[in-house]
This record gives sequence, structure tokens and C-alpha cells, in this order.
Amino acid sequence: MKDWQKGYPLEDLVEIQDFSFKDFNKKVLNPFLVMKKNRVAEALDKGELFLTPSKTAGIHYSKLKVGGKISMFTGYRIPILEKKSGDVIIKRISPSSEIQEEGRMCENSHLKAFIDDLTSKSNVYMYVVDECLKSHEIADNCNFTIVGKQYNTFADVISIYYKGDRRDKIKQPHGEYLTLSKMKTKSLNKYIKTIQMVLNRLEKNKIIDFTNHYSNYNKKNTWSAISLRGYSSDWRFIEKPDEMNKKWLKENEGKDFFLQDTDLMDYFNHDNSDMGGGNIIYSMLNQIGVTTEPYRIRFMKLKGGEGTLGRHTDQVCPDTGIADGKLMRLHFPIFTNDKVKFKCWHSRNYDEAIMKQGECWYLDTRKPHEATNGGDVDRIHLVIDVPANKELRKMFQ
Repeated sequence: MKDWQKGYPLEDLVEIQDFSFKDFNKKVLNPFLVMKKNRVAEALDKGELFLTPSKTAGIHYSKLKVGGKISMFTGYRIPILEKKSGDVIIKRISPSSEIQEEGRMCENSHLKAFIDDLTSKSNVYMYVVDECLKSHEIADNCNFTIVGKQYNTFADVISIYYKGDRRDKIKQPHGEYLTLSKMKTKSLNKYIKTIQMVLNRLEKNKIIDFTNHYSNYNKKNTWSAISLRGYSSDWRFIEKPDEMNKKWLKENEGKDFFLQDTDLMDYFNHDNSDMGGGNIIYSMLNQIGVTTEPYRIRFMKLKGGEGTLGRHTDQVCPDTGIADGKLMRLHFPIFTNDKVKFKCWHSRNYDEAIMKQGECWYLDTRKPHEATNGGDVDRIHLVIDVPANKELRKMFQ
């Protein structure tokens, strides 16, 4: 027997992992939230585990010794709720899927009875993976109130329920709750058409070749990019050092990365006075009211027919957000079709958008999102990260 087993037989721990928490483990995306056998042993040892008589359902909970804040994102400090010493946190609830037999109390009724007992003694928060519908049902039957949502780095949406003494929510600006939002602006087609011509010329003359994106959610290597502004003068360099793993950082140790226009940016200079002259990209940004210096500017291609960006979040970069000085991600469709779809989850439901040429969209990449291209032609978006401010936030619905 290993020390981590805390004296419990391995087969008992595996049974609880595989059966008592089957529903939870099946629905959660974050592998670090899975109720594994070592976590089961620790919970049993601390007296923080409740199992129904048949062990087909369970609850993992704890009583707080120290209070703190609950954040909207696990990767960012954006507090939405306060938790206090003595509060009980139901970290994992895994209902049973069995059908109730006549004359016998169903397993989920045992869960409800246990939760009712907890709430009779303490203020209780309950975390529910949004896709676990039976868990939502139990929370409702126990008269909990949903008080917030939390988004983790593995693209889970967690509903936060509460029952107890009055607690006021920590207010956040309206913009923090946006997912996909179209800018309120006139058509940008005159800029887009010029950008199309330059991009076509660059591809025709084989001056550019899109670089495959390094992310693990790039399905079938159908997502690629080139850089107009980034952390190198080389337009093939699409990485952002802050987002890279330890191996990459070690391999590139000592290199000087700083924000700059790449060699490609000069191709987008123009002398059309109707569009302000200078550089077409910067002229378009000025047209929509972006007067501060942008950060990364990239063309991002999603291959036609099978292009897929799997569900994910971008919570690695500390600069992302919608508060003053944080970076908002804007999408400008350059080449697209009506079968290119974006989804962004705010709960187990999502907002969906078909972004059209001439439009500008804000995408909150901190929340779970995905993109697919079911059309015959490649989708190319101009994607620009710009510093957020009050005036820019006002332009999104």
C-alpha cells in the first residue's frame, strides 16, 4: 500500500473514482479537476467525501478556514464573489444516472438530503460543471441561487451556486460579460478590398507562405498565420513569448524579442487620400477610433472544408482583457464565407456568429471558443490586439 492511499484499499479508491464520480469525470474538461483515486483518498482521510448507499453518486466538499475571492477566470484576478471563513464549498457533485425504483429512495435524493443538511448549518457554495444537467437540477431542488460563472484554462464553464446569508456580488463592468460582439461602425469594405488586393498579390508572387499555428487545438493543422506586427521583424514569427512553454523559452533564452512591424507591413502602405494615406492597416484602425498603438497584427487562415479550431480558452497571456490598458482582440474578415462559424460559450449555451466582410468583431478569447470553416474557400481574418479604453468599449454591443 502506497502512502497516498491513506490506508484505503486501492480497489475501493478506484471504485469511487470510476463509479461514484463517473458523471463528473465524464463531463469535466480540465484533467486537474477529475476526481482521481489519489484525490479520493485525501478526501476520505479528511472526512470531505459523501457517497450514496450504492456508491453511484458522490459529493466532494470542504469547509473554508480562510476566506477569499472567487474569480470569473481561473487565469485572471477578476473577482465576482466573496467567500468567508466557515463557508462550505461543494467542489464536485456527481449525480447518479440510475432510474428510481418504486418504493426506494433514489440516489440523487440522498445527495439532496446531504446538501440540505449542509445548508442548515453553513453558507454553501456549489460548483457545477455546466454540462452536468442533473447537478443543476439538484441545485435548483435545494433552492440554491446561481450567482456567477467561472471559466477555466481548459475551456470548462463552471456555474457557481450559493445558498445562505445575503452576499452581494462584486460588480464588474458590462464588457467583462461580452463573448462575441460586433462593432457599431460603418462598413469597412473600402479598406478590406485594398487589403485583399495586396494579400492576393503577395500570395500570387509567392512572397508569403502561412506558418502553421503551434497550438494543440489546431485540428488537422488547418490553422495558420503570418505576422504584420509581432515580436520579430520576420513575418513568419507568429509566437508571443509570454504565451510559450518552458521548453520554448529555454531554447530561445537570450534572444531579444520586442514589439515591432514586420517586413511585410510596408506592402500595405498606400497614397489613397480617401483612406487617409499612409498605411492601410493603421488607416482602418484610425477610422474605427483606435488611436493607441496596436500590439500584434496577424493574418490568420482557416482552411476551407475542414478547418477547425477546437474549443479552448486563451488565458495564458496576462495582458488579455477589456479593462483599460488590457488587450482586446478584434477580428476583421478579409476572405470569408457563410459557412465560417465562431462559437463562444457563456454557459453550457453559446453565442454564435457568422462574421461578414466589412465588419469588425470583438472576441473574448478568455472564454471558451471555437471556429470552423465548412465552406470551400479558405477563411482569412485580419486579427489585431489593441489596448482597451472606455471609448472602444462603447463601440461594441
